[in-house]
Amino acid sequence: MENQSIDFIPSFEDSHPKCLHGPTLLFERFTVEGKRTGRKFFACSSCRDRNDCPFFQWADEQIPHHVQQKRKKHAEIANTLNLSSETIHEQLKRLLSLPCHKRIFCKTCFLLVLPKEFGNHKDHEILERLSDKILMQPSYLLPTLPKNKKEAQYFFDEKTVAFVISTVISLGFKRILSIGTPRIHEYIKTNKTTDLQSLLLDIDKRYAHFYESSEFCYYNMFNHFFFDGETAEATYKNFLLKDDENSLLVMLDPPFGGLVDVISHTLKKIFNTWRNGRCDTSADLPFFWFFPYFNEARIQQCLPSLNMLDYKVNYDNHRLFNGSVKGRKQGSPVRIFTNIKLEKIKLPEEDGYRFCPLCKKYVAPENEHCNICNTCPSKDGRPYKHCNDCNRCVKNSRQHCDTCGQCMLPNHECGVVSRAGRCHICGALGHKRRECPNKDDYSAPRKKKKLQ
Repeated sequence: MENQSIDFIPSFEDSHPKCLHGPTLLFERFTVEGKRTGRKFFACSSCRDRNDCPFFQWADEQIPHHVQQKRKKHAEIANTLNLSSETIHEQLKRLLSLPCHKRIFCKTCFLLVLPKEFGNHKDHEILERLSDKILMQPSYLLPTLPKNKKEAQYFFDEKTVAFVISTVISLGFKRILSIGTPRIHEYIKTNKTTDLQSLLLDIDKRYAHFYESSEFCYYNMFNHFFFDGETAEATYKNFLLKDDENSLLVMLDPPFGGLVDVISHTLKKIFNTWRNGRCDTSADLPFFWFFPYFNEARIQQCLPSLNMLDYKVNYDNHRLFNGSVKGRKQGSPVRIFTNIKLEKIKLPEEDGYRFCPLCKKYVAPENEHCNICNTCPSKDGRPYKHCNDCNRCVKNSRQHCDTCGQCMLPNHECGVVSRAGRCHICGALGHKRRECPNKDDYSAPRKKKKLQ
């Protein structure tokens, strides 16, 4: 059987067919051993599992007009909130005017409930006695959405939130575009002393029941789509383009399985909108991108200005990435990628982080400087060692194998080299298939299938 892989094809999404999650993305399925070009197709931008969103369409397939209209109508209905925005915000105001013991939240319906409406929810799972603070922190109130491959709802723990907020303040930022970072948004809303502003963009539409339209937009980060249309997009642009002397920082915490190429494509759109709305087009829009360390090479290929901090980002509700003794042995693999100079970001010394004067950045306690490589090489939370034969630093668990010509695990099988992170065509590191200089040599015209 031929080896198959898939490439994301950056293109103009507004012309793409739409599914429940907005405009679909264009991909190309190709074979390596068959040495032929792949066939392009449209698929959901948000869901990796067809059980969550079954949309699939070959790019060269003609879809009847009535089918297109049916899809569009179905998507509009599915993404409509149970109540209008005006009704939702009026409901929240009325609830806040009541004493705490009369405030009710229905976990079954995900709705705030007034006393006169309680009869409609008496058999449901109910939360009562809601304080002002908890109503401003819906991530603690709402049940976590269960689809790990779709929403992947993990929330920063209090220590991570405190570090991020203190860093933002020390760097002089005043506004945060919070994309998929509700805990950061909640902290800003509940702590008025910080003098920070935040706009939350998130694919969990339940947040609309707790925030006004000027504070929250129902949004898909994988295709940069605003479900509430031009009104929500105008809110986003007004916040993004506000002229206040470079006080804006963009934060993005995507699901860990999100494609780097797709996320980078979205960040470039945000950056271009920001730059086109400014007189000074030479400046960079500051980013904090939270993502696992092992995506570093691909992230820097897509966005060369981003560098990785050693800070380990912990999550309250992740079984392994929570910083506890029961968590991952080397600590959370999630890091912060940023285009801010790393020497400006101080990591907490009480947690063992220290400043390396040679690398000019704060590093993790296990990250010892290598005078040969002239860098602090550890990425994964374990100490590294220098291999003279490989002329680079490697994990302590690796040993140099003369047969394979590189450092490998002691019990490895000689001659079997992982293709992880390598080009599917030439096997080299540093680029993907579509950028391969040998791509044309591995392509041949593909016969087009007749449509039934």
